[in-house]
Amino acid sequence: MVSTEAQLSYIVVERPEQIPPFDLVDENGEADEAVGVFLLELVACDKSPATVKTYVYALLGWFRFLHLRGKTWRQAETTDVRDYVLHLRSADNPYRHRRPDSSVPGSLNPRTGKATLAPGYKPATINHRLSVIKSFYTHLEQRYDDVPNPVPLRPRRQAHHNPLDPWVHTGRDPYRQREPKRTPRAIPQEMYDEAFRSLDHDRDRAILSLLVSSACRAQELLGMTLADVDWGRKCVRLICKGTRDEAWGH
Repeated sequence: MVSTEAQLSYIVVERPEQIPPFDLVDENGEADEAVGVFLLELVACDKSPATVKTYVYALLGWFRFLHLRGKTWRQAETTDVRDYVLHLRSADNPYRHRRPDSSVPGSLNPRTGKATLAPGYKPATINHRLSVIKSFYTHLEQRYDDVPNPVPLRPRRQAHHNPLDPWVHTGRDPYRQREPKRTPRAIPQEMYDEAFRSLDHDRDRAILSLLVSSACRAQELLGMTLADVDWGRKCVRLICKGTRDEAWGH
């Protein structure tokens, strides 16, 4: 749980009318200039608004952690990154708070087989925050001579890899968490039939059928418009998350 002191030290302010559309503001109400320039670079590199938002909130957690240690981003050291990772490994994720009668974390839903999420931060979330912090300081190194990157990296020995030689596994970078491989899950046919029969609108049936047949993300489907439907060829267009490439499917 984030302490009240940490919550008051920095906040994210959304400003849809400006570029970038977010400011990381300190307790005096002043926006951090370095973060603003970093976010501006992300926008200029054609990063999606959702990506910019995840980056600024990842930096918010890092700035709050440093504040509790009496430091600013200029004073961060490798030991701070190590302790931040240890903190995330043991802390509760505030977005995972559940009712007292909720299922036990890790238990399986008897109908869907989906595991109930644990209250803490997933390894993928910790690794993402490390990537954001590393990118932030990599950007700062180009502007300031006295700000080293506190995120340690394993030396890259295969920068000039011969494509005819096999790749040699060098292991994870320091503090990177091991991410478990997830087993793909499929919805049973009888459960799909039950869900399909329970729908009373053709629009909802079309949404469910497209989700199952294309395996698209909910965000990709919800972002569709009438312009993404080719009535002549009887196919639809999905804008892929991340790359934003077009994918047509029948």
